[in-house]
Amino acid sequence: MYQLYKIQPFPFQQQDNIFVYIEAKKDYIFVDAMQHKYGKFNYQELQACFTPNKHNHVCQETVPLRTYIPNEDCEATLIHPSTIPFPNKVCEQGLLKLESTYWIPLHMSNEWLFITPSNEIFTVLCGSVKFQLTLQNHGKLHLPS
Repeated sequence: MYQLYKIQPFPFQQQDNIFVYIEAKKDYIFVDAMQHKYGKFNYQELQACFTPNKHNHVCQETVPLRTYIPNEDCEATLIHPSTIPFPNKVCEQGLLKLESTYWIPLHMSNEWLFITPSNEIFTVLCGSVKFQLTLQNHGKLHLPS
């Protein structure tokens, strides 16, 4: 059994409104419980799997299963718990210029990751309750249901 992760590049500020992110080659990575074996596939390959429910996928063995070796693969190195320094040598990076807040919705939750080039105040309306939040730098926003 493997844990499946959606690879989501998360930009980090390099200077002013210039952000750096990892350019992933595939959309998903799956790893075993000990994080010794992993594989990656794209959205189309995941869609070819049988999905008995929204939390499980049963796939044919068409994707190569690899053994984790530190600093050999970007995403596998990043997800491994022993990784402390950023693996610059194996991760392709891209640059992004942000003029406004960048939102990443998280799957099956009422949460979003955000990256903002400058402080931003926004108003949340939840029924008759109204409140303001200030976004700074980057983080995760959770709104109660």
